[in-house]
Amino acid sequence: MRRVAAAVSFLTRVPVPGAGEFQSVDVGRATLFFPLVGAAIGTAAVAVLKLFSIHVGGGRLQFGAPWLPAPLVALLIVAFSAWLTGAIHLDGLADTADGLGGGRTREDRLRIMRDPTVVQRPRVGARTLSCSLSK
Repeated sequence: MRRVAAAVSFLTRVPVPGAGEFQSVDVGRATLFFPLVGAAIGTAAVAVLKLFSIHVGGGRLQFGAPWLPAPLVALLIVAFSAWLTGAIHLDGLADTADGLGGGRTREDRLRIMRDPTVVQRPRVGARTLSCSLSK
């Protein structure tokens, strides 16, 4: 159970009551449960989509196309996922954009991805993601 708690604590902002602090070895052992936590995060994102797809018709609730514009619903889903995960995946996207856009050698790219002071290309990656959500 501690491994599941470590996976939830590492991959999300969800508080895990009574779990205490986790060491890196705990998180390493918890990787087996990362797909399970990822599936829960994805399920929560689908729940947000369904929330914006509820229609009242014939005296009962029905699911259909979202009643908000699709780009707005997509933005809300991404924002919810970023909030739920502490933006860990957006940070990964930013680091990837930073590393691929800078450095000539593999070592340079890895060094840039690990350097927290290099911030220009991550912003471009995040903007690219946000622009891809709009039509």
